Amino acid sequence: MQSGVSVCMTTYNQEKYIAEAIESVLSQKTAFPVELVIGDDCSTDSTCFVCRGYTSRLTNIILLDHKANMGLPRNLSLVWQECKGKYIAMLEGDDLWSSPDKLQTQVELMEQHPEYSMCFTRTTIRDEDNPNNHHRQFPYRELTKPTLTISDMIEHNLIANCSVMYRAGLVPQLPYWMLTLPYCDLALHCLHLEHGVAGYIPEFMAIYRMHGGSAFESKSLAERVRISTEVYFALSRHLNKPSCCNQASETLMLMLTATTLYSFLALPLKSKLIWWTLLFKELGHAWRVR
Repeated sequence: MQSGVSVCMTTYNQEKYIAEAIESVLSQKTAFPVELVIGDDCSTDSTCFVCRGYTSRLTNIILLDHKANMGLPRNLSLVWQECKGKYIAMLEGDDLWSSPDKLQTQVELMEQHPEYSMCFTRTTIRDEDNPNNHHRQFPYRELTKPTLTISDMIEHNLIANCSVMYRAGLVPQLPYWMLTLPYCDLALHCLHLEHGVAGYIPEFMAIYRMHGGSAFESKSLAERVRISTEVYFALSRHLNKPSCCNQASETLMLMLTATTLYSFLALPLKSKLIWWTLLFKELGHAWRVR
């Protein structure tokens, strides 16, 4: 499929949510073909069984049923390679789309603006552990402009991954350094933003779920700081190459400085030691490549 949209969905032990995620894709009203590529990372619950129930009767759903757990980045990389559409929309197996017009609206915007490398929508945050706490959203503040640059993204990640649509072909495959990261959202956004800005659709069209099983939200504050810092370091190495955006690199260094200060002031001693070990490891890498 060289036209239309490929939906890139990764999942692991999400039996409670996966059917609703798939149904939100199937409910899309579009004037173009839509394929759904699901990568199940060797779930130990009934997630894969639910997915097979759809693939057994629908030819536009492709299931990659991994026989061993690969981790999120490698699972994403394999699903990414199977996406053949003109555009790639992201949706994790525990999130969903709230508007049946999401894909059509995004494709129309991307067709009107060939300078856009990606686009995103407003997103509701659904706290599954606190059903009364549904007032939060992405972006968490009002945007004053219709597009975001790579520097904007590094300074504040205002995009929910489940709202994103990428222009296919700008990143043919995920680079090796990305496969070692704890999560890929920010890095994948930045890789596309090297090729053009991100368009913003100020309508609520997606729902991001927070729950105890979330790969990132379930982590402690200290662990989330460590993970985020690891991602920033990887982006720093990539963006400091001569071919990359100098302004984005400068913004990233400011973010690393702020994260360093935060870790020194706010984290407990054990977390400080873990973070500073990561910092000195990164400084050693920087020294070796000089």
